[in-house]
Amino acid sequence: GVESMQVIKGSAAITQGVGNDLGSPGGVINVVTKTPKFVNGGEVSLRVGSWGQVRPTFDVQSVLDSKKTIAFRLNGAYERADSYRKHISSNRVYINPSLEWRPDDKTTVTLELDYLNDNKTPDAGTVNLDGDSIEALYKMPHDKFLGFSTDNVNSKILTYAARITRQIADKVSIRAAYFNASYNVDNVGANVNSKASKVPGEDYLRQRTLGRSLRDDKNSTFQLDLIGRDIYTGSVKHTFQIGFDYKRTDLSTTAYNTIIIDSTLNVLND
Repeated sequence: GVESMQVIKGSAAITQGVGNDLGSPGGVINVVTKTPKFVNGGEVSLRVGSWGQVRPTFDVQSVLDSKKTIAFRLNGAYERADSYRKHISSNRVYINPSLEWRPDDKTTVTLELDYLNDNKTPDAGTVNLDGDSIEALYKMPHDKFLGFSTDNVNSKILTYAARITRQIADKVSIRAAYFNASYNVDNVGANVNSKASKVPGEDYLRQRTLGRSLRDDKNSTFQLDLIGRDIYTGSVKHTFQIGFDYKRTDLSTTAYNTIIIDSTLNVLND
């Protein structure tokens, strides 16, 4: 869904962006998303790679009326892949529709939506076979997995935006924008770090537990700006911006108690 990326540096960056602060003199990265270009066309592509990776993508756009005042664009992707380690895989679905309306030569209204559903298997990794003080990582074979078949991290990201720009004079415009985003994560996975034996040399005996955590992150931003470009005050040419930003964040996290599934697990076994 990204058309290009811009880096705004210096004094121009101070008035741009809403984060924990307003802008940054060190620079702001502006991610330009894909919106209609008022042309008819499209493209499809297919990428394949190692470990069963398959990634088809598409990007189509069209002008919807004869006066070329409204256009639509839709791009998306699907990707699935396995891993060098058995039982680990990922599956992603992405969709990004956008609509732009130009009722006259001074007004532009843009609507965007961005959705990603990402599922992947968390890798429980390996263990240290010789205590905590000496590094003796178990070189686990690639066909071994210490987790469960139900281990999965599901991330759902939804963003939608509405923007309007109105030219009110030759070099002065008003810009208003509203953005809303939600980020949800459901993480279910195994852990094999706890030792099942206090006997020296039996660090290959572990407890295998199952845990779960949730994250619900909602953000909304409203921006209103009055912008003047190439304005002259006497012989001085300059640009000005007067604006108002409002941001709201609602974040909640939930961590469930882990439960012991295997009180004693020999990681060296099949």
